[in-house]
Amino acid sequence: MADIGAGIHEPFDLIRFSLSEPVLVKLRGDREMRGILHAYDGHMNLMLGDVEETIYEVHVEEDTGAETVKAIKRNSDMMFVRGDGVILDPNSPITLRTRKFISNRLLQRRQMVLEVIHPARPNVSRSELQEKVGELYKTPKEQVSVFGMRTHFGGGRSTGFALVYDSKDAVQRFEPTYRLVRNGIVPKVEKPSRKLRKERKNRGKKVRGTKKAGGDKKK
Repeated sequence: MADIGAGIHEPFDLIRFSLSEPVLVKLRGDREMRGILHAYDGHMNLMLGDVEETIYEVHVEEDTGAETVKAIKRNSDMMFVRGDGVILDPNSPITLRTRKFISNRLLQRRQMVLEVIHPARPNVSRSELQEKVGELYKTPKEQVSVFGMRTHFGGGRSTGFALVYDSKDAVQRFEPTYRLVRNGIVPKVEKPSRKLRKERKNRGKKVRGTKKAGGDKKK
């Protein structure tokens, strides 16, 4: 592999430079894989070739309590590794940046484009972003709405939109109902499916007028 130290600023840079190179991937459940990295995406999903998978099983003796570790290995020509199984640090720090800031007095809110830098995470939860934006603008979490988040290819960076309302009344007045339900501000109204509602409507219809007789009249 060429000297790439100067071009690495975050973990996903190392993955990008490791394409077509041998890699070691540690997974949850005491598993690890060695193989050639062919492809990846922003969610840490990996495509490996010439894979050697190792599973470590721990056996505990009932009498002595001694632990014995057994390694089980198997080989595969190609394997897809889900990103949620790759071990990352969920408490690693993130960086928030805001741009295109607008103070919208008509809708009683401040609105902006939100850029999140998370080099050691596949993505960041909406709830955590609401807390971070609330701390940044000294506003309760319930008055912050985050939506439209998209993770860039290569990972480590996501962008979306954030709204910071002046009051809870403004949130309930101007926010769409589905976002109010998602944020737990208003309860979800359970209603039957559209098909069931149409069936009930049709059953409730009444026959109006006289029924028209068909065919020739009998003499």
